[in-house]
Amino acid sequence: MQAIVLLVALTVFVGTPQGTQSNEQVYQPGNGVSDPVLVKNVRPVYTPDAKQRRVEGIVVLSVVVRTDGTVGDAEVTKSLDPDLDQQAVNAVRQWEFKPATKVQGADRVPVNTQVTVEMTFTLHHGPVYKVGDTGVTGPFVLKHVNPDYDTAARQEGIQGSVRLAAIVETDGTASGIRVIKSLDERLDRQAIKALGQWQFNPGRKDGAAVRVQTEFEMTFSLK
Repeated sequence: MQAIVLLVALTVFVGTPQGTQSNEQVYQPGNGVSDPVLVKNVRPVYTPDAKQRRVEGIVVLSVVVRTDGTVGDAEVTKSLDPDLDQQAVNAVRQWEFKPATKVQGADRVPVNTQVTVEMTFTLHHGPVYKVGDTGVTGPFVLKHVNPDYDTAARQEGIQGSVRLAAIVETDGTASGIRVIKSLDERLDRQAIKALGQWQFNPGRKDGAAVRVQTEFEMTFSLK
């Protein structure tokens, strides 16, 4: 079975939101507006035709995250393939977020925000194993990248650990990265970004490289 490796990146989108109601203000993260945090993602479907044509690459979308955490407008800003572009849009509309917030009076209230989502389509083969499954050995790190410390989080004295889950692919990259224990949304994003740059000697089963579900912990310390 062929599977999709979905690497997700959220960044600030600079521009005027399209397709939103005139009375619904859409903010950009920063200047007192927090980042929305992804809590549920749905993988896009790799169409049979795109598989046959061996299409791989990145679809970039501009997405509005609503105050209830659902996705509103979703527009392709960098096309890969018409079939996969549409599958990316269909998938992202099913995503759920912890919405962004901004200070209003003495409280923080949810606000609409616009972000950029990148979906990377890559063809991989084989089931996903876990360390401890019969005959399976875990991957080990060949290249380790430390996460950057978000400046504001450092100034606020936030420290601790972020726990991540990911699949280490047979090519030694990490895919499907998600937070399973959050520390701070800004540091969570830095941890995800760093893990996406790691390189591994992949896990093996009976001597052959296999895909292995693995957990990681990244610690942010001010010491």
